[in-house]
Amino acid sequence: MLIEQRKASAQHIIPLRLQAYERAILFIERINPSNMLLRLHVAGLSAAEMQKLILAEIRTEFQHNVTQQLYISESSWAVLKKIKDDTIILINGSFAQMNSDSNAGDFSRTILNKLASADNVYDAALHLIKKDISELF
Repeated sequence: MLIEQRKASAQHIIPLRLQAYERAILFIERINPSNMLLRLHVAGLSAAEMQKLILAEIRTEFQHNVTQQLYISESSWAVLKKIKDDTIILINGSFAQMNSDSNAGDFSRTILNKLASADNVYDAALHLIKKDISELF
């Protein structure tokens, strides 16, 4: 009877876990600056306005997904938090290089140049999440 209860429980939990991993992948894709800068582009913004917009978007995305930690592994959750923190560091570091009269386009180019010259942490994070998913089966 206990074995049957565990099987029934697994049938309900696995779809929730898969959905949580889907949300984790979506989170990584949504805060990847390559995607985020296209999505958030508004003509006429200053670099400071763009920085605030990007940081608000990252925090909103993270808060929207915070409950997913119930269903994904601790290592996957740690990856999501690190990606969030590293992205914030990238944004703030790029903004520190801006002049007071820099616009959002200048800021975006600086961010993308930094991304191009670094290892792709977003792809590495996706790989780790997918590895965790494969361990479910």
